[in-house]
Amino acid sequence: MPEVYNMKLIYLFALVVGVVHHVNSLKIDFSHHDPPHKDCAGHGHAGHGHGHGHVHFPQANIEKLNRGETVDLNCPEFTQHLLCIWKEKGVMNEEGVLQKEVITSKVSKIAGSNTEDIKKVENCAIQQATPGKTAIHFYNCIAPLVKKYNS
Repeated sequence: MPEVYNMKLIYLFALVVGVVHHVNSLKIDFSHHDPPHKDCAGHGHAGHGHGHGHVHFPQANIEKLNRGETVDLNCPEFTQHLLCIWKEKGVMNEEGVLQKEVITSKVSKIAGSNTEDIKKVENCAIQQATPGKTAIHFYNCIAPLVKKYNS
């Protein structure tokens, strides 16, 4: 009888871990992939490479992005980081052009059937004068939804 109880306990534990992982996987994370995008080498937070002319991007700034806080549109560190992250996630192509189909697909996975939120994100996908400006403007536009879905 204890074996059956232990198996049920193991199954329940695995189920809880799976649910927690699924919920966390639906959040938007502004940390670099490992390895980071080629344009981001040396731009990472603590524990990642440095150099190549990029500024160290502190973990506190990544947490700020993950909380959905808007950022200074003229801050080169946030601009560079967001440009790298959007390229890593496929939200922007190598030329810095927003990929609307990818954006819609990714936001649909997070927002589910909330068509109002999906439309809000699609309306934020506006090219600016430079890829960097596009990256940071796009983030600031979707920041309220990042806050909503990462809370």
